[in-house]
Amino acid sequence: MSNSKKTEQTVESNLAKSTKIVATYAGRGVVTKEGHKNFGKKFYKYNLSGPAAEIKEFINDPTNQEYGIKYAADGETVQYWCNWKDPFGTIGTAYSVRVSRYGTYVLDKEESYDIEDTMEELEKKGLHTAARVYAETKLSARLGLGLNRSNVNRLAEIASDGAGADLSKE
Repeated sequence: MSNSKKTEQTVESNLAKSTKIVATYAGRGVVTKEGHKNFGKKFYKYNLSGPAAEIKEFINDPTNQEYGIKYAADGETVQYWCNWKDPFGTIGTAYSVRVSRYGTYVLDKEESYDIEDTMEELEKKGLHTAARVYAETKLSARLGLGLNRSNVNRLAEIASDGAGADLSKE
C-alpha cells in the first residue's frame, strides 16, 4: 500500500475534534459498589459547561451511554467521571474537553503534561530547587494566590551579601 493511501485511511478514521465544552474539577469519589471491578478505587468528577447542543451531543454519545451519564448533586449539572487527575489541579481548575481520534470524549491534558515535562527537564539538569519553585508557582497560580514576594519559596530568594548588617549586637 502506498504512503498516500495509508494517509487517506488514517485521516478517514481520525474522529478528533475540538469542542467548546469546559470540564471543571469538582472533586473525587470512590467506587462503593460491591463486586464492581473497580471497587475501592478513586475516580474524579468534572462538571461540564458549554453550549447546550454540545452537552446534548456528549450525553447522547454511545461511548458515554455505556457507563451512564452522571450528574452533580444539583441533579442538573452533567458530569464527566474519569480516573485521571492533574497533579496541579484543584477544585475549580478548568480543562477543555475534546473528542479523541477514536471518537471518545477526553480532557485536554496538554497543559498538565507541559508542566510535568518542564519539571522533569529542570530536575535532569540538577535544578531541583528551580523545579520546586516552578511547581509552587504553577500551583499557587491555579489556587489564585499569584506570585508575589510574600509567597515565593524562601530558597528562591536572592541571598543577602550582608551589606548594612549590624554584627555588633548579640
